[in-house]
This record gives sequence, structure tokens and C-alpha cells, in this order.
Amino acid sequence: MAQTFSPALLSTGQNTKLFTVLIVIASKSQKIKRNNPNFVEEDLAFYAYGAGSNLGTPIDRFQNSLVPGTYFYANEAEQTLLGNRSHVEAGLAFEVGI
Repeated sequence: MAQTFSPALLSTGQNTKLFTVLIVIASKSQKIKRNNPNFVEEDLAFYAYGAGSNLGTPIDRFQNSLVPGTYFYANEAEQTLLGNRSHVEAGLAFEVGI
């Protein structure tokens, strides 16, 4: 039986106090806005597909070895811009479609 991949709709929100961006599953954004008034919803970010689904652009994950729990996500073209040796490649994270 062929495996079916359903995309997850992700949206972005910006923290107006810390100037950070949060990317969440769209269905969770309303709860986050209610509980965190500093976050302002922006728009649709992208659709996420499972790693290896071949339905979108592959996105790799890089872990910051200096700050545990922080990550950088990049497609192949963006990886050349990384240039930060503190980020270690952690493999394919997911695929995206816009």
C-alpha cells in the first residue's frame, strides 16, 4: 500500500517584545495568541511534508552546539549562507511547499 502524506499548514507569529518568530501548526496559533499577547499572527508560512515524501523542497536541520535546544533550518541553497561553524548538520527535517 502506498504511503499518503498530508501537509501540515504552518503559520508565523512575531513576538513584538523580543523580536523572535514562532512557526506553529495553524490550528494552534489561536491558543498561542490568547495565552501570549506579545505574539502577533503574520500569515501562512508554508506547508510541511514528511521527510522523504518527495512532495516538497527538502529542509535540513542544523543544531547550535553552543546553545542547546536551538536550531537553524535551511534548504540546500541557503546552507551555503550558514557559514556558522557552531551549527552542526542534524539531517533532513522535513519538506516544504508554498
